[in-house]
Amino acid sequence: MIPECCIWYDPRMWDDSPSESTLGESLLYDKERRDEVNNWMLDIWNRALPHLGTRSRFKVMMDEHMEPIIERYTNVSNPPFTFDEKVHARKATVAEKVGVEGRDDLYRMLYLGGLIRTSDAELEAGGSEALSGLRDEVYGKLQEYDNYTVVAHPIRNLVGMSLGALLHSAVYARGRQP
Repeated sequence: MIPECCIWYDPRMWDDSPSESTLGESLLYDKERRDEVNNWMLDIWNRALPHLGTRSRFKVMMDEHMEPIIERYTNVSNPPFTFDEKVHARKATVAEKVGVEGRDDLYRMLYLGGLIRTSDAELEAGGSEALSGLRDEVYGKLQEYDNYTVVAHPIRNLVGMSLGALLHSAVYARGRQP
């Protein structure tokens, strides 16, 4: 098991009351926003590439992120969530809605931030001022997704949770061996 600890949470994740949306609508929101932002980022990326000559760590990250978008393939380690129709039709709790939509919005924000940092690194290295306008466009898109009250988990809790998950998995696996 390779645990990935959540390093943030939104206080609405504690709210198990019904939301106004079905789980299927939240999943559809994710797919539609992903397609929209990937196409938008591809346009920005193609306009920025002629001005990106510095190989910063942000450029490397964005090259890796943009590759499947450019090549139009899906990363098999992160497929979209799907459930049967009964699950899609039921009302999502507030926590589920924030969990499904928020997870994907925050990942989108991460990569939009990566585009901003890529532009900033190029500009700091004396790159083309044409990137300033693109950077501002990306910043505007980033603000569209900023609908969360993100609270960071203390690192001590994250390490404890990771170790606990690994130990629990090891004990489970040991008990299943002949």
